Amino acid sequence: MTVDVQKLPRDVEQLKSLVIEMNKTIGFLQEELRLARNWRYGRTADAVEDQKQARLFNEAEDGAAEVAETEVAEQTVTVAAHERTILDLHIVA
Repeated sequence: MTVDVQKLPRDVEQLKSLVIEMNKTIGFLQEELRLARNWRYGRTADAVEDQKQARLFNEAEDGAAEVAETEVAEQTVTVAAHERTILDLHIVA
C-alpha cells in the first residue's frame, strides 16, 4: 500500500488519529494471521486431517452395516474316526 504524501492531512491531530486507526488495523490483521496459522499448523490441524482420512477408509465398516443377517444351520456328518459339525451359512437378503 502506497501513501501519497501530498494527500496526507497537515493537521497533527488528524495524523495521530490516522496512525491510531492504522495500528488497530495492523493489530487485527496480525491476530487474524495468528489464528489462521494456528488453525492450519496447530495441534488440531492433524486431528482434522486424520478424521477426514479415517472417513475415507471406513468403507469396510459401512459395507458391513449394510450386509443382511446371516442364518447359521448346523449339520452333522459322520466320519470313520469322529463326528464333525458343518456350519452352513445362508445369507438372507
